[in-house]
Amino acid sequence: MATSEILTEVSLKVRVVLALVVLLVLSAGLANLGWKAYRWCQALNPAWRHPIAFGLCYAALLVLVVAAVGAGQISGAAWTRWPALVGYVGLGVIVYSLLAVLVVDLLRLVGRLVKVVPAPTPRPLAIWAGLVVVALVVGLCGFGLADRAWRLDTVRYQVHLAGRSAEPVRLVLLSDLHLGLANRAGHLSRVVDAVERAEPDIIVLAGDIFDSNFTALGDPAPIRAQFERLRAPLGVYAILGNHDGGPTWSRMVELLDSAGVTLLSDQAVEVDGRFTLVGRRDSSPIGGTPTPRQPVPALTAAETARPIIVLDHQPSHLREYLGQADLMLSGHTHRGQIWPVNWLVGALFEVPYGHWQDPSGSLQAIVTSGAGTWGPPMRLGSHCEIAVIDLSFG
Repeated sequence: MATSEILTEVSLKVRVVLALVVLLVLSAGLANLGWKAYRWCQALNPAWRHPIAFGLCYAALLVLVVAAVGAGQISGAAWTRWPALVGYVGLGVIVYSLLAVLVVDLLRLVGRLVKVVPAPTPRPLAIWAGLVVVALVVGLCGFGLADRAWRLDTVRYQVHLAGRSAEPVRLVLLSDLHLGLANRAGHLSRVVDAVERAEPDIIVLAGDIFDSNFTALGDPAPIRAQFERLRAPLGVYAILGNHDGGPTWSRMVELLDSAGVTLLSDQAVEVDGRFTLVGRRDSSPIGGTPTPRQPVPALTAAETARPIIVLDHQPSHLREYLGQADLMLSGHTHRGQIWPVNWLVGALFEVPYGHWQDPSGSLQAIVTSGAGTWGPPMRLGSHCEIAVIDLSFG
């Protein structure tokens, strides 16, 4: 068995174990959240004692949140939009409710250890603890929703690529728009406005342009109109990400093509004699079978002096490009999107965000947090952004 096959098998086993651990922790957390919510209701009204009824209502609420999100993702029909949006926000509420309850539990444990909080917890203190949880959840979710709705950063990088001398290039990198039920034409318009202000020479989209289901766009005409506004002297190029797949994949490709966006799928193009741009297929498309990817040298066999820039949606392939490319541009991670997921993303990816350079100087990478959101329409600990990269050569 080849080394790459062994590593793939090990990676798959690690992911399965990690998924089981996350599922176990999540189940325990949801059970604890439900129990704490029931106990708070009892503190508010000591005469109310209906644990079975409360448990059924709590379970039904969780099922409804998951079902609303699932209906939006699978169907994409117009009627699913608002239920799905409520479900997405519900996911964010659940995440921060779990964290807020954990914080309050830890504070209560410390209080008991230092003999400040008696056991059992007095009713007034239990009521205030519940109010603190509600305030934390409302505050965090509200801040996250506001950040996603109103903030769009422009992050700038200076990158020098060795090789043949050429005129500098301003490249704008977009990723993870996730156009669909939550991210609509209005949000895309804000992104395009920011791109126009940057005055790029070339625009590249690093995947997850759509959110798995083209039908969720409704009328695609407003989205197409915004993509048609993306214009640059050296062209507009895109690759597909893991969410740009499924049964409606062909309609996604058709929209990009009709809007003048050049799609690269394991293809290389020479850009004005200054560099070679390589666009990779995604290695794990959702709702599709991964197609074996050609190695970069096979795509750039004729290139010797021009720098090679690779567009690869997932930065997990970073080491693959050592000695094969000069710069890798990626998205996918969202920089975690909401705290504390950014900590997990930081542990899973060698380069979860920002500008990285191999110590040998043979490869650089830039990973953007993306211009949209997936799941909860929230940003906390990260921001929607476009990346403006000023390239120099020689």
